Amino acid sequence: MIRGGQQRGFTLMELLVVIVLIAIITSFALVSIGRDTRDLVQEEAARLQALMQLASDEAVMNSRELAVQFHKDGYRFLRLDVSGEHWRWTPLDGDAVFRPRCLEDPVHMQVALEGQGVELESMNCGGDAPAAGGQTQDQATADDKQDGQEDDTHYPRVFFLSSGEITPFEISLPINDQGDQFRLVGQMQGELRLFFPGEKDDKHG
Repeated sequence: MIRGGQQRGFTLMELLVVIVLIAIITSFALVSIGRDTRDLVQEEAARLQALMQLASDEAVMNSRELAVQFHKDGYRFLRLDVSGEHWRWTPLDGDAVFRPRCLEDPVHMQVALEGQGVELESMNCGGDAPAAGGQTQDQATADDKQDGQEDDTHYPRVFFLSSGEITPFEISLPINDQGDQFRLVGQMQGELRLFFPGEKDDKHG
């Protein structure tokens, strides 16, 4: 039995120790559980939207043409270099912002350009990233310059023009096999919008 006047409460230091212990235990629990697939996909979709918007703004502000090239396991940004009558798409592999990005398993994406689905090839994440089609980047650059044409079958890209226009596209990042997915949609006028699972495109109901 506790007599009156002898009941002792927690000191501020003891409360702080308890709070710290709870925070540590909670952090270990979160690490052990890990992030679920939805979180990973949402994070990647938001990152891709931000980078593509930045590339579009960069193209307009600095009057240069940029592009993003897609692969099964990642994507990379390029700039158009023009010298006289010659031009080439140069990867921005050394750029701190527009460096190549690999998708974290199990994240993957499906790409449609101007309403047509495209087949994606590996970027060989974890090794020396070749251009799509199994070519080295030098080979790809040579092909790009030949006759001033690009092989869009091997190089699915969204172009960001200095005029503010972009290649119309839709990128789907599935969460599961039930059709839940994030969708990143770009319009020719430069508008980029990220749709969450279940969210409808106003233009298509």
